[in-house]
Amino acid sequence: MGASGETRRTSQDILRNIGALPAPVIVSFSTIAVYGTCIAEGRKTPRPDSSYAKAKLALEEYAQTVPAAPGRRHYILRLGHVYGAGQWVSREIVENIRREGFGLPFDGRTASNTIWVRHAARTVCRLLEGGTPSGIYDLTDTPNQSWRQLYDLHTAALGLPPVPSLPDDVAEQQDERSAAGTGLRREKTH
Repeated sequence: MGASGETRRTSQDILRNIGALPAPVIVSFSTIAVYGTCIAEGRKTPRPDSSYAKAKLALEEYAQTVPAAPGRRHYILRLGHVYGAGQWVSREIVENIRREGFGLPFDGRTASNTIWVRHAARTVCRLLEGGTPSGIYDLTDTPNQSWRQLYDLHTAALGLPPVPSLPDDVAEQQDERSAAGTGLRREKTH
């Protein structure tokens, strides 16, 4: 869902107020969703295809216009799905693991575009220490894990067997049903 006019103005006011502070470093968070629903490995050009992604990209663009004090470093971090203790992605994975009949579409072969919360925190600490030029950076685990790897990580932590995969024809039918009416189609990765 995209930002309402009031939310957008509030976010811009926050960025402008932060820009007025004497802080030597500013870190803003955005999302890799600015690349679009089907994020291909190595995509470099944003192509937002949802109101949420369009709103986040517009906020990134606004953040770059906020006047900065001389010598200030400013980072915009495009986060992938953040997993780990207390993170919604991990909670959803655990719910799915425990859901009767759940299976991973396409055996989870697609890239998850996730980042472990500790990796995200360590990256921010390194940016605060200096040495990295200001700019926009994508923040996902490297190498990018597949959904299978991410689910297997969670089942192993819980002492559970790996989740089964859905047969490809069932996964394709689900994919088509979920894309119906949206004009979006999933990139084939197999």
